[in-house]
Amino acid sequence: MILRKPYAFLIKHFRIIHIILSILLAYLSIMTYRVVKFFNGYVENGYYTYSTNIAGSYINFLMYIAVIIIIGLLIFIYFLLKNKDKPRKFYIYSIIYYILLLFLLTSCYDVLRTFETSVIEVTAARFYRDFAVISFVLQIIFTIYMSIRASGFNIKKFNFKADLADLELTEKDNEEFELAVGDQSYKIKRSLRRSLREFKYYFLENKFIVVCMLIIAIGITLTIFYLNQNVYSNVYSENQTFNVNNFRLKVTSTYITNLKYNGEVLNKDKYYLILGLNIKNNLAQKSTLDISDFKIVASNNKFYYPTQSKNEHFVDLGIPYTKEEIDKNAEVDRILIYEIAKEDINLNFTFRIVNSINYKVGEIVAKYTETRLDPIIIANENQINKFNKNEEIDFNGSLLNNSKLTIINNQILNIYTYDEEVCSTKNNCFNKTLFITPKNPENRLMLMEYDLILDETIPYYYNIKNNKYFFINFMTIKYIINGNEKSFKVIDRTPNNFKDKVVIEIPYEVSNASAINAIINIRNIKYDIKLK
Repeated sequence: MILRKPYAFLIKHFRIIHIILSILLAYLSIMTYRVVKFFNGYVENGYYTYSTNIAGSYINFLMYIAVIIIIGLLIFIYFLLKNKDKPRKFYIYSIIYYILLLFLLTSCYDVLRTFETSVIEVTAARFYRDFAVISFVLQIIFTIYMSIRASGFNIKKFNFKADLADLELTEKDNEEFELAVGDQSYKIKRSLRRSLREFKYYFLENKFIVVCMLIIAIGITLTIFYLNQNVYSNVYSENQTFNVNNFRLKVTSTYITNLKYNGEVLNKDKYYLILGLNIKNNLAQKSTLDISDFKIVASNNKFYYPTQSKNEHFVDLGIPYTKEEIDKNAEVDRILIYEIAKEDINLNFTFRIVNSINYKVGEIVAKYTETRLDPIIIANENQINKFNKNEEIDFNGSLLNNSKLTIINNQILNIYTYDEEVCSTKNNCFNKTLFITPKNPENRLMLMEYDLILDETIPYYYNIKNNKYFFINFMTIKYIINGNEKSFKVIDRTPNNFKDKVVIEIPYEVSNASAINAIINIRNIKYDIKLK
């Protein structure tokens, strides 16, 4: 096949080709800057304005066409300069970069598509932004250099010089040549071997500079990664501390359940996310923590805000924060309760707080601090453990952790009589006989002697004033009468000063029951204690 060498054409239109390249490079730089702005806005705000075609808005088909044209023109110019034995390193670097850019555009397109269907963590968005910034800066450098080449300005001699004269157009540049179409693989292999040898020699001759550049590049990459993960990152994990509005906060635990503390279903259509918080007031005065913007963000973009209406159902998980003042430099543990949709319980959740608000022309930009949550789901699948009187119950495995209970004895009474020391003055004390009777004359009393040790590390320990509330909160009595199984909740008749004893009011028929059991229900775990 007879073809004509293109060198004459390239030399004659050398400057026009560079002008075209400069325009295409500038176009790609502008489009890349738009991508940088998108990621930067997401990093700063923690959200984006929803769009069904984010990827197509920022990475379009014309960008791919522009890159392909750029690579083609650069390859032609490279071979022209090689034929004329002129400096061509810039074009080698340009070809390599824009081939890589072709793959980067595809990767960026895939990343932007994920924004159309899900929320991306800020740390990941910051990583993508940094790569986009590096790509943008390199494109600016290539664009400026290409524009200088298009103008004919010679940087080394610092004057304008005609490239056409420097390239020395001859008749050989327009002569015909024969192109062999057959198997030319041996030539390709030979060229590859020669290129590898030349690269090896180049590396050995410039080993010190190349190694230094690699060390610098690796150092910059590791520094950026470290800063993103440990300094600039506003995304935390549970048990990591962060500061918000003069308070130091830490998410200590998260649970999802639809059960009350005693195992009853609170709402069959809703679930509740209980967020445990460690709060420290860094101010030198009492202050109230504003929780109005303490929202939970689900991975389907739903937002949930704390509710105060269900606080009494989660006494075993912690003390609810009720917007009370926290003493100066004081540290407290509190919980926040969020009502969430039943279908969302298996999604990923993030705890998001507004950290600051910046006002710009025409818009308000909020910055967030986020914590990734790893909630424990407590379902209503009850685990039953059976015990007898005088057997120690270890609550390890339940929310009471290392708490222990032993029911020592129980008896049914019509009336309970006990003595109590009464003092009219400091030195004038005497014993007084007191009586406990059922409020309902038809009922009876059950006296239960016990040994209860509550784990001091659990939230529930600080949520009750007296051990009798343990039985009020968690215990029901089950009995069998005439072959029928019945149960009732505890009706407490215990004086506040009683220790290791609890008095409850029971139906009259319990005294004639063939079997009596105390059921301790700690959310989804039951402890069945045989009393009779």
